[in-house]
Amino acid sequence: MEYVRNWLLPLTGAAGSSMPSGTRPPTTPGGLPPGKVMFRPQPFWQKLRAEHVAVAGIEFRLGMDDGCNYAKLSTKADIDADGEYARGATKLVPQGKGDTETLSAILREAAGTGDVVEVRSILLSCFVTFEAAEPAVCEAAKHNHAACLELLLDAGASPSSTFSSKPALHFAMLNGAEDCARLLIDRLPDDEIHVQDPRGHSAFEAAANADLSSLSRRMLEYASERGSTPAK
Repeated sequence: MEYVRNWLLPLTGAAGSSMPSGTRPPTTPGGLPPGKVMFRPQPFWQKLRAEHVAVAGIEFRLGMDDGCNYAKLSTKADIDADGEYARGATKLVPQGKGDTETLSAILREAAGTGDVVEVRSILLSCFVTFEAAEPAVCEAAKHNHAACLELLLDAGASPSSTFSSKPALHFAMLNGAEDCARLLIDRLPDDEIHVQDPRGHSAFEAAANADLSSLSRRMLEYASERGSTPAK
């Protein structure tokens, strides 16, 4: 497959690589250089990120207003990047392009800032897998960025996501992120609401142990209202 290799000739128009002729840069197991992710073309224009590597054969244009590069699938269809089709395309993919580690870090950072527009752009323009999205779910939950969390969950991310073996609900509860805690309780299967962390504590127990007893009681009552009870 032929790529527009923007680590050798950046799409922004900067000078090419200074590496000796015939020398290839180091690559990841997926064939991409470190720090790069594969561009996921859509039938509408998307801004190319500095980290993107784009497949040749798609359409490119330079944004006259912002000087940024844009790309899309070659199609005559006039599709709105903010329309119903684009919203439906904001989904995770089952298989990545060998860029999961880099992509996971990029998405996690965006989710941590609560930037919904940035998170949506990454989901649309990159091959984000279910695995790659898990740290972002936990980061959004930790900082109580409910809009970002909801976007990730609607895209197919699991409410049971973990990061460093800690479930997303634990991140929310331990950081007093009540909005995200409620959202996760709404989306979690009943038998996973009381899942334990590596220390053997549910999110409610962990919060109570962290002097967040009031939050723990409210969320436990909220979970009980939907019929969830601790496993015996």
